[in-house]
Amino acid sequence: MGAGQGGFQPPSAVSAPLGAEITAFLIDVAGMDEASTGLADALHREGLGNPGRDSTTLTVVEVDLSTLTQLQGPTYRVIARHGWTGENHLAVFGKLKALAEQYQPQQIVVDATGVGEGLWAMLEHTFPTRVIPVKFSAQVKSETGWRFLSIIETGRFSDPAPSEQVRMQYNRCISEILPGPLKQLRWGVPDGTRGPDGELVHDDFILADALTAFLDRLEWHGCTPPASIEGFDPLDRPNYQDPYPF
Repeated sequence: MGAGQGGFQPPSAVSAPLGAEITAFLIDVAGMDEASTGLADALHREGLGNPGRDSTTLTVVEVDLSTLTQLQGPTYRVIARHGWTGENHLAVFGKLKALAEQYQPQQIVVDATGVGEGLWAMLEHTFPTRVIPVKFSAQVKSETGWRFLSIIETGRFSDPAPSEQVRMQYNRCISEILPGPLKQLRWGVPDGTRGPDGELVHDDFILADALTAFLDRLEWHGCTPPASIEGFDPLDRPNYQDPYPF
């Protein structure tokens, strides 16, 4: 993707001390209700929530720069996940802000498509220079999918303790390459997919995880802190010999 596609203008470089704990937020913003069955409408009217509504999800990853040389890129490890279903974006923003104070993310990647624009604006105002907005289109989602697959296949993305919900989403996710020279990738959990318990299965955590693709487009550089060596006066050392006498 070139600059501007997906709403992403990559910075020239991102530097961080080697060995330092670096975290990033990956946020998929909930869309509209995906179910329109009579049962879903009845549950919603009775105040029991709508099982057809997807969630705004947050994946918190730790960015490990020690693999830059060996794997030609950072390694991303999931350290926390959060999801909010049916909550307005102002409430979600308040919780994201509190979590940002806890984790101190260096980068925040957020789905800024459609309804996500409001949450993106609030995050951008509060965390300037740290927010990367992504505006999805069929092309952007395809390129994101290809890059995320590359990250997974090179062993640079891991979730040490995925929940059953996350496992279910990945197990139900499918993909296909559309005909044509662009090799456009269409992927996700098909609408209406249900798990063994009959509940709808979404792909909101997968979409949040896939935003790692935008972290991977940054030019990460590890740096070492400056060090100084205390000098000495050679006249205080009578046996000192100058290694460069000429």
